[in-house]
Amino acid sequence: MPRRILVALFLTLFISVPCLAADIPDSLEPWEGWVLHNQEEKVCPPVFNNGNDHRCYWPTELLLDLDGAGGRFDLNVTLYAESWVSLPGGPKLWPQKVNVKGTPHTVTLHQGRPALLLPTGQYSIRGEFTWERLPESLPVPPASGLVRLTLDGNQVTFPDFRANRLWLKDQGSEAVSAEDRLELQVYRLVEDMVPMQVITRMEIDVAGRQREVVIGPVLPVQSDGELFIPVKLSSPITARLENDGSLRLQARPGHWVVEVVARSTGIVEALPVPEVKTPWPSEEVWVFQAHTDLRLVEPGDLPAVDPRQTTLPEGWRELPAFLAKPGKALSLKLVRQGDADPAMDQISIKRELWLDFNGKGYTVQDVIQGTMSRTHRLEASGGLLLGRVNVSGEDMLITTRPGTDTKGVEVRRGQIKTVAASRVEGHISRLKAAGWDHDFTSASAKINLPPGWEVLAVTGVDNRPRTWLQNWTLLDLFLLLIISIASFRL
Repeated sequence: MPRRILVALFLTLFISVPCLAADIPDSLEPWEGWVLHNQEEKVCPPVFNNGNDHRCYWPTELLLDLDGAGGRFDLNVTLYAESWVSLPGGPKLWPQKVNVKGTPHTVTLHQGRPALLLPTGQYSIRGEFTWERLPESLPVPPASGLVRLTLDGNQVTFPDFRANRLWLKDQGSEAVSAEDRLELQVYRLVEDMVPMQVITRMEIDVAGRQREVVIGPVLPVQSDGELFIPVKLSSPITARLENDGSLRLQARPGHWVVEVVARSTGIVEALPVPEVKTPWPSEEVWVFQAHTDLRLVEPGDLPAVDPRQTTLPEGWRELPAFLAKPGKALSLKLVRQGDADPAMDQISIKRELWLDFNGKGYTVQDVIQGTMSRTHRLEASGGLLLGRVNVSGEDMLITTRPGTDTKGVEVRRGQIKTVAASRVEGHISRLKAAGWDHDFTSASAKINLPPGWEVLAVTGVDNRPRTWLQNWTLLDLFLLLIISIASFRL
């Protein structure tokens, strides 16, 4: 088996699905160290706050005991891969006497914050601060978990945590806040894809002290009772999905929006409304987004509501909305499987060609973009030698259709943007308009000539550039004819 196929298979089994790391085939285990070299963060739990990212550490609690002369801190953290762990403080409030599990460690400056570089494991980190008077505020890492503050021996019930800083002044005169309170509104976007995808949006209002709360299970349930598989988690505060589908939050006072994206494991014909204990609301608002190119269904069995009369997110108010209560289910009656008459492909091509200095070939870059509804493959026509094809930011494997010499790439239907680098060699005086075995709604080309070359003439195009032949007018040709005849006579 070629090496690239082994590596691709290992990446699929190990990196893309970290939970299956224990099921690596024996034949691929020797590749583990090679594939994960400088990529250890790929096995960390995924987070999707800013793109596809991974969080390799999970902070639990930051304890701060401070007074006018200094103080100490205790931080407990779990690392899933070698990571930088940011500490409280900053360049002007540098932590002193830092030790990890009782062993002194050197603190370095990382991304403007004091930090430690630690390998995988669970750690208890301790350190001290020294100052002449109590500072107005103390920088705290944005990824910190719950913050417990003791000031001059008094427990601060409601620490003032703003802009990644813990404000220390005027804490003694804080007013007693209302009781601990958590209010929750839940919206779900059901996308009828293959597999089905459900986005659960939770808008959480927290009042009172900082605390750790567990809500859920937040994952939708399939008709057979199995939970959907989580795919993405987006949260402005520290959050983690547990194995039972519940969501563990290290909540601070404020308004927070948490989104969980999950997919089904099979064909879904009905989507039950789960029964979840408080603080889960007694009813949810669901919206349904159909994909008629895959299948046509009729959603029912839940009362429809006017989305404009709800507090749905702005982008969801154009979709059909339903009021979901526990014990009910959203039925999906199948009307048609697939699209019997898909629309024509609407794609365009822009070509740019560079002629070789020896005039024996072209280097070509094609930009193909638009919507593909009928076909799922782009194939090069004869004479185009594909070198690299990138579809929507991902390099694709160039394959040959069985029984032919035609090379191309597989693409998904829908919006595409393809950039292909290729070669045209041999006879250079005639070029195909597109070079691909496909119909295009529009096509344009630009040819770059090396120094010393000039275009004699161009035929078969809509807009001709100024070529050597076009620079001659009818009068020029007439004078050339007269001069030629006169020279012949002489």
